[in-house]
Amino acid sequence: MNIRIFSSAFIIMLLVSVTGYCLPVDFDWKERTIGFEFTSESLGEVTTSFRQGTGMAVRLLDDKWQLNFYLNPGAEVSSYALRIKGIAETVIINQRGLDIDPIEGNDGTYYFVGPGYLKSGWNEMEIKTISNKDKNISEYVEAILFSLRFTEEEAHFGRTFGQHILRTYTQPATDPQQLLYDVKHIILDHQISMTSSIITASMTLIGTSLDTGNTFQTVVLDMDGNSGSFSVKSVNRGNGTANLSFSQNLSTDRLSITLPSPLICQSVFTVKVYYSGTPNASGTFGAPYRRTTHGSPSKPIVYSFSEPYGARQWWPCKDIPDEKFTADLYWTCQTAYFPVSNGVLVDVTTSSNGTHTLHYREDYPVCSYLISVACTNYQYLYGIYTSQDGLSQMTVGNYIYPENYALEGYGVQGTIDMISFFSEIFGEYPFLAEKYVTATHNSSSSMEHQTATSLGPGLLSPDGRGKTNCHELSHQWFGDGITMKNFNHLWLNEGFASYAETLWAEKRYGTYSYHTYINAWTTADDYPLVSNHADDFRGTIVYRKGGWVLHMLRKVMGDTAFFTGLKNYMEDTSLRYGNALSMDFQHHMESALGSSTSLSWFFDEWLYQANRPSYQVSWSQHLEGETRMLNLAIEQVQSNAQYIMPIDIKVTFSGGSSTILTVWNTQYSRQTWMIPLGTSESVSSFSFDPDNWILDTYQILAVDDWKRY
Repeated sequence: MNIRIFSSAFIIMLLVSVTGYCLPVDFDWKERTIGFEFTSESLGEVTTSFRQGTGMAVRLLDDKWQLNFYLNPGAEVSSYALRIKGIAETVIINQRGLDIDPIEGNDGTYYFVGPGYLKSGWNEMEIKTISNKDKNISEYVEAILFSLRFTEEEAHFGRTFGQHILRTYTQPATDPQQLLYDVKHIILDHQISMTSSIITASMTLIGTSLDTGNTFQTVVLDMDGNSGSFSVKSVNRGNGTANLSFSQNLSTDRLSITLPSPLICQSVFTVKVYYSGTPNASGTFGAPYRRTTHGSPSKPIVYSFSEPYGARQWWPCKDIPDEKFTADLYWTCQTAYFPVSNGVLVDVTTSSNGTHTLHYREDYPVCSYLISVACTNYQYLYGIYTSQDGLSQMTVGNYIYPENYALEGYGVQGTIDMISFFSEIFGEYPFLAEKYVTATHNSSSSMEHQTATSLGPGLLSPDGRGKTNCHELSHQWFGDGITMKNFNHLWLNEGFASYAETLWAEKRYGTYSYHTYINAWTTADDYPLVSNHADDFRGTIVYRKGGWVLHMLRKVMGDTAFFTGLKNYMEDTSLRYGNALSMDFQHHMESALGSSTSLSWFFDEWLYQANRPSYQVSWSQHLEGETRMLNLAIEQVQSNAQYIMPIDIKVTFSGGSSTILTVWNTQYSRQTWMIPLGTSESVSSFSFDPDNWILDTYQILAVDDWKRY
């Protein structure tokens, strides 16, 4: 076999050009990449070696390449992404195939490499390619391996690196008829095929008419017919009566059911829908209902992932986040497999045909996008969480792939520790009468399904205390216990979960780690936090900027009031198990400070405008008698926005001591202070916002510049 070897100079030039491709929004490669050595397996010799730079580009002359790379001790517990440009068929790392289905991005195919796939020291990666022997074209394979720095890159890998589409709506329009009834309870009875994504099922809805005009007669449900491949077979009233008339509109993705006669307001009604077929395979985070495989030899797995608007793609529902209901969920599959779902497992019924049906009951209100199932040959590990008052106990479990036991078999206790911590600071775990479990699925994104979080393979590694498990668990409070009323306010879910990660870091490692965690975040200002773009799930905005807003609010309020407000928000019986808007949260934070306190200035500037303050700072000092005076001037120079913020100033004196002063910057134009420092010592150094509490940019002018004002 002929091996074509590129010179290092050519590789460097090519890799520099790689960074010019269309990368994921807001993504920065800096200091993330790992160099490779490439080996021709057939010859057993190194054909080229390149350790610096961002990766390798090689000529494909065979259908397999082996890559060797080195990880420093400790780096193996992180998550990584592998981007391949070219024709790759399978990827094997350290003799183990990657479970998660790859993501097609704008600039290549992305593979998620979770914790535990890699090891300290030398690693082996084998890229098998589709043979091009019968092609009259030249093929290249480019491989770049890089670390995932932020949680949403790991938790929502596909959304981060997949083809990006900016959305311009909050959620699909609600049919006016849907506002005329309330869903009280649903019953899903679902036959799971382990060989395909085909669904055979029924959904029973028990609802109440809200029509004060007493004319309600048409029940409208959201249902994506997948161009006719996913269809309703019949509808009745759920009690063996004659079928009801219905129509399925494939252009509007709506199912309309006509009741026999109009209902008076507050009347209870039941409809039962029988449906089958292949659900739509597109969604914000991949197919909302999917069948694929894991392990070697491969085993099937079926799982759902409905956020934000995907529930309608695999079951007919009122797919609105502020519509909550209780549920009975029946999942039937072959006895070799175990479906994991929301709520309490009530019973298991085994049939003579080799199948069993698991009945779960969700007695806490839940919305459509949080209904889930994940089904495969799980290995189950569990422990017991004891409530904060010591009076109740709850099962905490991890359903993992059997082949991942050595990697993820020790995650239960870490999960329990985090539940205990969040219960202490946010209020008791919201679903204490049921459970908290995680179930591995093959999605490139993780999802906080109510009481039954879905995680990608490896994300419990090594001890259940990792950032993604932390993030998704905290959603049981912020997202499931209280759900945003609409996706404009998504930061109430994602910003809060991102901030929960920092609190967990502070709990484990101290204040320095808390600040370090936040200071590593990159953020953006393309649109406001509360916006009809929020459902784009931008990590730099609804996740990290949302988390940073809470960080700043903690500084503004002080720890006591801040954490009191958080807990009161979660324990508000008018919101708990229901929905909230940002002003509901604002109300509780204001109340924690005192009934006459308004935080409108803070929420208005950080939630509803897309900007951040940019400060120009100047200072000088002088003596007045025996007292050293600090002369300080701050001017905001950003455009189209004004910010009011408390700002810390640290001054260090010539004798080595230091002090932190806090000033309230309330003016857009230049604001000045003359501050007595309580000493005659001269100021040797000056720091602006030394702990980086404010999401800002700033420039400290030369000391003498203060004199020109």
